[in-house]
Amino acid sequence: MTCNRSRITHRVPVLAIAGLLALLPFSLSAETGRDIQSHEVRLSTPDPEVTLAGTLRLPDSARNGIVVLMITGSGDHKRDAIISGTPLFRLKAEALAAAGIASLRLDDRGTGESTGPSTRASTTADRVVDMRAALDWLRAGELAEFSRVGVIGHSEGAGIGARLAAQTNPPDFLILLGTPALQGKEVWVDQQVAGFRQSVGIEAPEILAQVEAHMREAARLSIAGAAPEAMQENTIALFALGGIDVNAEENNHMLEGFTSRMADRWMRHFLADNPAQALAATRVPVLAIYGSHDRLTSAAANAGPLVEALVTAGNPDFTVQIMPDQDHFFLRAPGRPVGEHAFGEMELPTEVMSTVIAWLRRNPGP
Repeated sequence: MTCNRSRITHRVPVLAIAGLLALLPFSLSAETGRDIQSHEVRLSTPDPEVTLAGTLRLPDSARNGIVVLMITGSGDHKRDAIISGTPLFRLKAEALAAAGIASLRLDDRGTGESTGPSTRASTTADRVVDMRAALDWLRAGELAEFSRVGVIGHSEGAGIGARLAAQTNPPDFLILLGTPALQGKEVWVDQQVAGFRQSVGIEAPEILAQVEAHMREAARLSIAGAAPEAMQENTIALFALGGIDVNAEENNHMLEGFTSRMADRWMRHFLADNPAQALAATRVPVLAIYGSHDRLTSAAANAGPLVEALVTAGNPDFTVQIMPDQDHFFLRAPGRPVGEHAFGEMELPTEVMSTVIAWLRRNPGP
């Protein structure tokens, strides 16, 4: 293992596990441009209500090569994963295609052309089932055969990738961007306290400690499925710390919005879930990248537990890198500070995908 300020690498040559799985029903149409084809696909899943629609970007040179399943973060995203007006996943797919690497990006369940309940009416575990179906479809090789089938996951999508890697017939590699490595409630509390401090402008340690205590209580009540009255009482006290009177007519929606959000199916599962358990069973090659200015899944909180989990797994080949001057989305607006977004002006820095592509080329696989 080698270590410096921004990167940890641990590698022992091993043979990767490969598997062939049954083809799931699908339909497709194709658009060809030079040596790169874009196939519009529809994939079945074990849930008859859920059909996934997406785009397979297929360079001719990627046949018998590498394909990447791209998994979005939390929220209802279409296949391009538009962030601040920028099609984040489409830009990544184009960069991969230019390097001769195929990719499959999908509309989330219940979003775009995909059917079924929305991600907010589902759980992370439901999305794991969806992505398992997509991974199996790529492995089946009816449209094109690939030597390696891996995952690029962002945020919650990275956690989904880790869960796939802990299953039988895992992906051949994982690329994790801004991945959580702590129980969901810890990630959420960290996010909420930081957001509260920024939006309300409170810096007093004693007040922030009370904010954190109320956030932790909100997470506990959510996981336990507590009565709405208990959540409302805690929320009123929390908002009061920021000088917000929820009894004022203009603020009534805030109390209702927060309490209903904490009671929904996705949130309760997210808060209780711990991706470190899956990471501790992950033995495929891993590249994990955090942005130095990530305020949602900070490297300070998550990189250490990630390394500990992979060491526990006996993972023979992983790299953890903290990329300077990048936020959670790895997007920059020219002329603006890191983390400040401007709609339609965001760019994907070249160093992000060049790092991913270089790592893939250094890891030839089985």
